[in-house]
Amino acid sequence: MTVDDFNWPFSIANGRIVGTVSGLDTSYQNCSGDPSSCQTLFKTINPHVIDFPAPGTGTCTNGVCQVTVTDAATITGIDDNGNQVNQVPTTKTLIGTAVVEPGFFAYQLINSSWTNNGTNNNNGNNNGPDPVLAFGGTAFNIGQSGKLYLFNLTPDVFQVSQGGAIGPFASAGSSPYVDPNKPQPSVSPLEMLTNDAAKPGSGTVWLQTSLYINTSPADANKGTPFDQQSFVNVALGGTDPNTGGLVGARRGGANVDVSYQNNCNPCNGPPTPTTTREALAFTGDIATLAGPPPNGSSVGPTFMGTANPNMVIGIDSTGTHNIGRDIPLFNPDSAAQNSGATYHVGIGALAPTVGTQTGGTVNGYAAGVINLSPGSLQGNDSPVNGLASQSSNDVTISFDATSNTLSATLVTHVLKGGGQDPGQPCVGVGCSGNQNKGGMTLVLGDPSNGTSSGRSAFIDNQHYAAIETPTQTTIQSGDGNNTLIGQPTGYLVSGDQLGVTKFFPETFGQPIAGNAPAFCDSCEFLKWGAWGARAGFQNSNTGSNGNVIPGNNVTVDVHLGWWVAGDVVSQGDLDALQTQPTTNSTASYSGHAIGTVANGLNGPIVTYVATGNMGMNWDFGSRTGDLTISKFDTSVTPGGLTFSGPMCAPGVTCGTGNNQFTTPAGNHFGGPLSVPTANATGLPTNLSSLTGSAIGSFVGPTSLPNPSGPGVIPGIPQGVIGNWNIGNGQGNNSFTYGATGIFAGSHSH
Repeated sequence: MTVDDFNWPFSIANGRIVGTVSGLDTSYQNCSGDPSSCQTLFKTINPHVIDFPAPGTGTCTNGVCQVTVTDAATITGIDDNGNQVNQVPTTKTLIGTAVVEPGFFAYQLINSSWTNNGTNNNNGNNNGPDPVLAFGGTAFNIGQSGKLYLFNLTPDVFQVSQGGAIGPFASAGSSPYVDPNKPQPSVSPLEMLTNDAAKPGSGTVWLQTSLYINTSPADANKGTPFDQQSFVNVALGGTDPNTGGLVGARRGGANVDVSYQNNCNPCNGPPTPTTTREALAFTGDIATLAGPPPNGSSVGPTFMGTANPNMVIGIDSTGTHNIGRDIPLFNPDSAAQNSGATYHVGIGALAPTVGTQTGGTVNGYAAGVINLSPGSLQGNDSPVNGLASQSSNDVTISFDATSNTLSATLVTHVLKGGGQDPGQPCVGVGCSGNQNKGGMTLVLGDPSNGTSSGRSAFIDNQHYAAIETPTQTTIQSGDGNNTLIGQPTGYLVSGDQLGVTKFFPETFGQPIAGNAPAFCDSCEFLKWGAWGARAGFQNSNTGSNGNVIPGNNVTVDVHLGWWVAGDVVSQGDLDALQTQPTTNSTASYSGHAIGTVANGLNGPIVTYVATGNMGMNWDFGSRTGDLTISKFDTSVTPGGLTFSGPMCAPGVTCGTGNNQFTTPAGNHFGGPLSVPTANATGLPTNLSSLTGSAIGSFVGPTSLPNPSGPGVIPGIPQGVIGNWNIGNGQGNNSFTYGATGIFAGSHSH
């Protein structure tokens, strides 16, 4: 469906809004297969008479009024049912919401005959203007002030009729079941930071996100296994230079159960739907809709109201008519049924404060799990694989506080076999022989030259996000770059923006005053969050004579990967700590870890998010230490898994025997991980034999007052960050469990 804009005068009579609307066209998508086959078709709608309750009628809460059957909002007209003659006008009763704000009103209505399963009970061809979106108001001048406006977005009325979506710019079909006894979805308002005339080069940016992670545990009494579904939607952008309205796009994805209609020929009775776990990737263009133009003007206002700005915004409101796509990985033929548009009324208010913005560049680490499309697997290929950075140079994020934008590059490398090889305990991040296994270079955001193309939004130090920079992302194999099929999509978003930690109270604690707990206590010097991507490519190889041998077509999906970054302590400061007194040469760090699990212990591999605690001890004199991640993934054992190991800086060897580890050159440390013998008791063999590795860097302030004279001396770094991986098996033959993620900790004073 695409939007139909029209401007029409209405009258208020006897507490009703009435008028006759004519000259309308309806447009819809006709798809014969994958999204590339879709065409936009148009049809003229006959004149219709509308009769709505006046704004503010009925039960209203915070400016949102419920329009029910009792209110008798109606549209009367003749539908186009094949140009039949002598047709009798039909009256349709509409339900939904009406928003009433000073200087603004908006109706969002749908035929009352739609049931929660989306079945229209009307007989015949329903070609009327249904759903209906009608709005208007007085133009509101946003101005160039560097102000922050927050817009609460109403749900899309059609998606409500389908059972409800997790948040704005999303469909009910891609939204998982929400456990009422667990943390509820984290849905942000739309945050719009306006350009500031006092900052040349400043631009208006906006951001809205939704996240849900169902962390319901297994229930032995009901015989239900642990079953985590998850959803993340990132919508952002800038402004249209011609209209001043908001434009942008949405990205994200879901790991969710979806229902597909069986294709049987012939069928014994009606086809029955099949429910399956699906990995969906989200796309779609977003824009605000203009209101009625004032007298003498051909352009209507985007923001309307006399006290605060209000607006109407949705997917497929742009000239591109790029509707929302929930693109499946495992059942690509169903792409057409996972498409549509959503529209939302934004009720705006000026935020009480504008958050702090700090420009500059941070470096760090990323990790994630890739799911591969089934048709691309060959031989013993694993359907999943781990991805992880190999040094702090692999993740670079630059923030521009003038243009309100950011740019980012995430480089990740494939871990061997989707897990670990028991014969080679150190086969993960930083291990020799792992550099040519391939990976992804994901480039996101706006150029660092201060220009904005609507690919990022830097609201403040806690709230920011970016989507892929067109044509910049690459896929690598051991033989070099692969040929991309289409354009990859991706996103990066801060953990504070998403409210990730509230879904794991057993690790991070309960929210305080409604705010999600910190990922790392007293760690204002670091940043962290989630990332994801979808990419298709041809897996090419290089022959013995140097020629390129085309391979099979592969689609890979990363859903809720993780990244962490900060101001990495220089090698010079670390070297200076070797000469400091003993009291300044050792340190302990404590914090948390989060990662993505690939679990095949009880059948087909499923992926989900899990968390745990981290602790680290380090001797800056010997440049060695140890790292422990504990209470990770309580779904596989009540107390969670513990894995630990020695850490060492480049040039120093740590570990013994098969676990001996030499960290490659660079400003970082690393080492092997395994399940300690004391923690392996009671675990099944395939969990007690987990092995892996970790790599990390020190971050944060280091300067201390010099007790012997003026100036400062290098002190203990205040934080530590990195990534890790753990697993068993090689390939699809013996792999049953693997995980990769990030960690962050602060100095324990």
